[in-house]
Amino acid sequence: MSTVCVVQLLSNDAKDSLRGASYWKTMLDLAGLVNALVLDKHRITVIEIHRLLDISVSITHTIMHQHFNFRKICTQWVSHQLASKQRITRMVLFSNHLQRYHDEEYGFPS
Repeated sequence: MSTVCVVQLLSNDAKDSLRGASYWKTMLDLAGLVNALVLDKHRITVIEIHRLLDISVSITHTIMHQHFNFRKICTQWVSHQLASKQRITRMVLFSNHLQRYHDEEYGFPS
């Protein structure tokens, strides 16, 4: 990331306090703000970040995907969407792992 890359940003606070005067934020500053928002709320969307920071969607997308390598997770892959056969296989595997911890006495809570 280069500090030379500068984005003009006009926030609502600046509009009120500076009477419409624009100020400049570097990509690093914006990336820090985006990172803080994502760490604070893991389910935040690109559109929400765009609206909160009053920056373009393309800049938000660039920061999310190129600077932090964040990716969306498809909800259909969440474990509650497994078929019954997949749930049974998962339970068998978990039971095997728990039994191994118990047999090898790793101090796993019983």
